Amino acid sequence: MRKRKGYLSVLTLAAMCSLALVVAAPPTRAQTAASWNDAIDVNGTLISPIVKIAGGTLSGAGTITGNVVNDATVAPPVFPGLRINGAYTQGADGTLAIDISSPMDLSLLYVTGKASLGGTVDFVFPDAKLT
Repeated sequence: MRKRKGYLSVLTLAAMCSLALVVAAPPTRAQTAASWNDAIDVNGTLISPIVKIAGGTLSGAGTITGNVVNDATVAPPVFPGLRINGAYTQGADGTLAIDISSPMDLSLLYVTGKASLGGTVDFVFPDAKLT
């Protein structure tokens, strides 16, 4: 781990060790691309040029500033959802899991850049009582 400009680069450490990572405020910055093979729960701000989800699940109600490549599972929560300030690319092995509890209560994924969906969009009905 190295300190640069006042930020501790725990993202790179977590990526190298394939650890589950919970990101909460204050923002954590990475100097290089980050890649995960386990769970990542973003509830603050994650800043990295590229965030590659190679295994496990990306979730949380935070913001990712950078491009996201999903080859695993992205499961955004209901309001306020997960925000990606960048592009979202879902590969052939990727899954976007959308929970739909009611027509007005569903998972939200906001993408400010280009969104490319390959793989699967999985609509999950936790209560299975929609009318």
